[in-house]
Amino acid sequence: MLEIRSEFDGETATLTLTGEADIRQARALRDALLACAARAKRLRLACEGVTACDISFLQILESAHRYFQREHRTLECVNHRLSAAVRQAVERSGFFRRAQCPGSTTACPFHQPSAA
Repeated sequence: MLEIRSEFDGETATLTLTGEADIRQARALRDALLACAARAKRLRLACEGVTACDISFLQILESAHRYFQREHRTLECVNHRLSAAVRQAVERSGFFRRAQCPGSTTACPFHQPSAA
């Protein structure tokens, strides 16, 4: 089960995720991201508490990232850190292989999760 907690501070939202993030929680995660997108120009994801995840979790994060980028908003991981489970899923899937976002000349910290 995935616990999703949202906090708002002005135009910044923090979405804290804890537990298993898989296809069973995809709709709840998507809805939480959409609610944050409706209120915030900057979204910070705290993913260090994710204990397991699948490709659907990564796809939803990528979709949210592209949306925020298109709207000239910011989506970032808190402290640019991901849990070991998320990092492992990223590495296994090769999901974030590129180091830059389309149209960007600088490295995207969202696509470069640092080691814990």
